[in-house]
Amino acid sequence: RLLERVVITPCMLSNLSWRLARHLRSTRRGISLPYCPSSPLFSMVESCSRWKSTVTGAASEAHVGNRDAHQAVMGLKDLLVKRRVYFIRKELEKRAETNLRITWDEFLQLCCSFGLTHREAERAVDMLEGGLFLVQSKSLNGDENGNVLFLKPKVLIDELLRKMDPDCKLLFAEKAKLNELEEEYAEMDEVYQGLVKRAERWATLHVWGLVGTLAAKYSFFAYLVYSDSPLSLGWDIMEPVTYLYGVFLGNLALIYIIIFGVDFHVPTWVHNVTKRQLKKLCEREGFDMDRFEQLKIEIADLKTQLAPPEAFVLAPPIDTQDIDGGCKIIEATAEPDTAR
Repeated sequence: RLLERVVITPCMLSNLSWRLARHLRSTRRGISLPYCPSSPLFSMVESCSRWKSTVTGAASEAHVGNRDAHQAVMGLKDLLVKRRVYFIRKELEKRAETNLRITWDEFLQLCCSFGLTHREAERAVDMLEGGLFLVQSKSLNGDENGNVLFLKPKVLIDELLRKMDPDCKLLFAEKAKLNELEEEYAEMDEVYQGLVKRAERWATLHVWGLVGTLAAKYSFFAYLVYSDSPLSLGWDIMEPVTYLYGVFLGNLALIYIIIFGVDFHVPTWVHNVTKRQLKKLCEREGFDMDRFEQLKIEIADLKTQLAPPEAFVLAPPIDTQDIDGGCKIIEATAEPDTAR
């Protein structure tokens, strides 16, 4: 009502658009705007793209930074593009019931009817492809007019699978190969896990052996300093000995870091000892590490090829709800266990 009664000056538009854009960016769960083209609010938003230079000029007079005003206008313009892409998707869903593909010219005409430019139409294709709603088949000669947009990727994938392997011989052969590789991998993995446990056990014994050695040495130093036995040397003699011993250990640690190129941290050192011991055990037992890694890669590739078409299902549709003759646009989010 206020927008209908007052005259919106460029300065007022700058401040209002900046506040509105900041509010919309802070909204995480969704954006709620009534779809009413005759509404003064949408008239203001529509005019932001045309008033860009006026807004930035008025923003400097209102002591609002040009960068903030520009970001506000671009944010509102981005909101308009997303809103139009939403209704373009709804129109394409209706057309997909009778036709599974449209040409690039038809898509451009549809975008123009919703007020999108050529560049914004290309962005709309990227947004719809990102939502797995359509797939763009580009022309071989690089002509943009020869591009085709497939509206149902799942149907396209099923049709390609039927054309490539009508009798499913390739499918059964790949499944049989996958079973053979998994059996071989299971046998090698059992041996590998045993070698890993032996290497970890060796590293643990190594660590506790060093701890015991240090404890025994410092206990012996304490015995030489504080005991009443004839072997007692006193602190005057043992003080430089302990200093020299500490310097000796520090030099050993420095030499170890230079030779093996690792950080002198206990987890890194233990991992390095385990890795070197595992390599020795694999060579001693004749375990083919290269074949083991190759099996993992081949199994992962076969599982990807044999993934069901449900792995490429359409993104969940945007929820809609009528509000005052319009709609409420909510950003759809996929569940963690269904998003792939």
